[in-house]
Amino acid sequence: MKYISINKWPVSNYQKLKRIWNENSIVSLEVGEISFYDDMVSFLINEKDEFAFAILSELAEKDNVPVEILEKIFYTGNLSCQMSVCKNKNLPHSLKYECMKICN
Repeated sequence: MKYISINKWPVSNYQKLKRIWNENSIVSLEVGEISFYDDMVSFLINEKDEFAFAILSELAEKDNVPVEILEKIFYTGNLSCQMSVCKNKNLPHSLKYECMKICN
């Protein structure tokens, strides 16, 4: 099993980590608490690949993610991102109805 840990942004070896993700069937991904989300989320949304969506999914479950970022991940990410947003303990009312629609 390979391990990928992201605890700062930007990640200087992003392409290498992406390659590890794509070339291995079992990878453990850990995303630490990030101070500034805007640049990271914008970059990952533009990537639109499985690795980027996996990182966004991990971010979406963090307690300190601002509502605007949760909304951005929900509306621009894949289904996995949406499900992760719905697991957030601090889910804003603006997304509760949307989560009820996809979880039922």
